[in-house]
Order: sequence, then C-alpha cells, then structure tokens
Amino acid sequence: LSGSTALGTATANNFGVWTYDLSSGNLGTLGQGPNKSITARAVDLAGNQSANSSAYTFAVFTVNPNAPVIEAIGGPGSVVSGLLNDNLVTGTAVAGTTITVLSGTTVLGTTTTGSTGPLAGKWTYALTPANLATLGQGADSITAVARDPVGNTSAASTAFAFSVDTAGAAISSIALTLSLIHISEPTRPY
Repeated sequence: LSGSTALGTATANNFGVWTYDLSSGNLGTLGQGPNKSITARAVDLAGNQSANSSAYTFAVFTVNPNAPVIEAIGGPGSVVSGLLNDNLVTGTAVAGTTITVLSGTTVLGTTTTGSTGPLAGKWTYALTPANLATLGQGADSITAVARDPVGNTSAASTAFAFSVDTAGAAISSIALTLSLIHISEPTRPY
C-alpha cells in the first residue's frame, strides 16, 4: 500500500516469504524522489486481514530529474551588489537532488535541495567572491543542473539573467586646506 492505495498483491511461500516487483505504474503513483513509503498487510484464505506493517521508507530515482528552476538571484532588479545576502541564487528542483550552478560550462558550485518538510525541493546557493570574480562586473546569466543520488542528471535550467555590480564607486580625492586664523586681542592696560 502507498497510503490507502493498493499497489498490488503477492502470495507468500511456505516459509512466509513474499516479493513484489513495483511496476512502472506503481512508480508513477509513488513519484520520483526521496521519502516514499509503503506498507503491507496479510489476508488469509478466509479474507481476514492483518494490521498494516510498519512503513518501509525508500527513494525512487528511475528517470532523469526535471530541470531545476532558478527563481531569483541577488537583490532588487536581479542585481548582485555586495549587500548582505544579495549574492544568493534560489530555486526549486526534485527533492533530494544535488544542484550544480554553472556559468556557461564553468561550474560555480553545488548545493542540495531539501528532502522533507517546507524546504523539500528548494535550494539556495551563495555566490562566492571567487564566483563573482569569474563572472565579472556587468550583465551575466547562469544555469543549473540537477543530479539525483543514483547519478541521473537533468537538462540545464533556463538561463537566468542578472547583473553583478559590486565595484564601489570611485571616491575622488578632496584636498582640504585648513586655514588658521589668529585674532589677537588688544592689549589691556592694568
């Protein structure tokens, strides 16, 4: 069983051992990714049913994952300006996959998607100073690729365009001339 959905049946041998091969339809019902679980229950010849077994948890990675989606890079206007946390690349992909972030064919780095809970399928990569040096100042774009735990690799994501503007504005030298003005007080007779 997957939840309350029956996946199929198998007959136990004289030793009580049974096997069941998940079909492609079963895998479609379960979906790809980690944290899949199934249970089993026994039914005797009279139709009496046992309680469900404890859940068996496993992962399904039988096809290449879908391409990741890059949702945002940098701060307002997709500009990486050097402000706190505006070097973050965020996106979504199949839960439990490793994400490789690329500039053209150059690997900038890797991160992983969340596997469970509210972060399942979400990922974040922080562009490093070395990444920014590789990208250079001005307009750029990056892509991402997902790889599941058994090595199936997705196609590249759609390129996400952004700008790098971390070079501070040049500060002109300002020469200050300080003039000391000395005012002498008139001498007072005593």
